[in-house]
Amino acid sequence: MLKTHPCIIPYEKLSENEKDYDRNTAINTLKLIVKLGFKIVR
Repeated sequence: MLKTHPCIIPYEKLSENEKDYDRNTAINTLKLIVKLGFKIVR
């Protein structure tokens, strides 16, 4: 039996709530990295 999560689908097929959750998680992760003293450069 495969152990998969129903949200492992192409991004464009996620609901808007799931996209918001993913975006907020990414933003908060970056904020934490900066708060810990790391610098993010392009």
